[in-house]
Amino acid sequence: MILRKFCSASILFVLLSIALFFFFTPRGGMGYYAVLFTFSLSTIPAILFYGLPVSAFSEWVSKKYAISGILRYLLSGFVHIFAGGLFVLVFGIISYPGIFLNMDGMWDVGFTFVYLEMVIFFLFWLIDELLRIKLPNKTWCRN
Repeated sequence: MILRKFCSASILFVLLSIALFFFFTPRGGMGYYAVLFTFSLSTIPAILFYGLPVSAFSEWVSKKYAISGILRYLLSGFVHIFAGGLFVLVFGIISYPGIFLNMDGMWDVGFTFVYLEMVIFFLFWLIDELLRIKLPNKTWCRN
């Protein structure tokens, strides 16, 4: 299970790096590799030290309470998406609370990061589930 999650994290990182390459226009002399390095410094620890434990916890809960079928998919997806948003929200409030509200009391860039992180954790969940479905008989992929 853990090896499958590492594979999911690796695939997700490669996909995010490719997306960054296609959707990022370097400004101010910063090249793609400098941005990718900076992106890696924040993304890899977040996925490895937060995403993997959350995903393992989600699988543990579904095994412990014998949840299966569509309910397991929905519960696991919800846990991943909720945990992704919660991570950025809590980390943002602790590090810089002003990132969420501007001077007019309107939403600022912080909520964009919350939604982006929720999408990233959804993709992590989707990749993990696809690996589970496509490779059910592999010993490193079993529950």
